[in-house]
Amino acid sequence: MQRLLKGDFGLDVQFAMAPQFELNNELDIPEVTAKNYWRATRLREWGWEQIVNGRCEKFPPSELLL
Repeated sequence: MQRLLKGDFGLDVQFAMAPQFELNNELDIPEVTAKNYWRATRLREWGWEQIVNGRCEKFPPSELLL
């Protein structure tokens, strides 16, 4: 927690703390919106994994950014 407060983390904290939203399956969701949703979900999960495991990674793996 001390490292988190000092700002010793990189984009992992930014992605972990990003706002969350859910897609409404009853609506016709544009493909771009769905793609952005799943990308944000993967990045948020990666960010929390880094925080929980005490690792400090400045940037996510490139496959998560695609």
